[in-house]
Amino acid sequence: PEAAMTELAVGAEIEAYWPDDDEWLPATLTAMNDDGTVSITWEDGSGSDVPSDYVRAVGSAEAEEVNVAEEGEAEAAEEGEAEAAEEPADSAAVAAA
Repeated sequence: PEAAMTELAVGAEIEAYWPDDDEWLPATLTAMNDDGTVSITWEDGSGSDVPSDYVRAVGSAEAEEVNVAEEGEAEAAEEGEAEAAEEPADSAAVAAA
């Protein structure tokens, strides 16, 4: 989380975690506090002090989702290739029966 915070500056448009709804919502980073928390202003104008791992750059989740999808597709392709390699042996066994 601290590494991510170094990329964010006061005034940056961010996404902040709202645990009540388990959602990331639009906000603005308004201060980095000495105790490790950050101050934010939510889209509706209200403010909160939250742990630094409750904020992220806008769109960072979409990048993570794309990476996960790409990894899943690669694994599926590898499994498909493995199954295709096994098919002729299975087909021959069925034909012999």
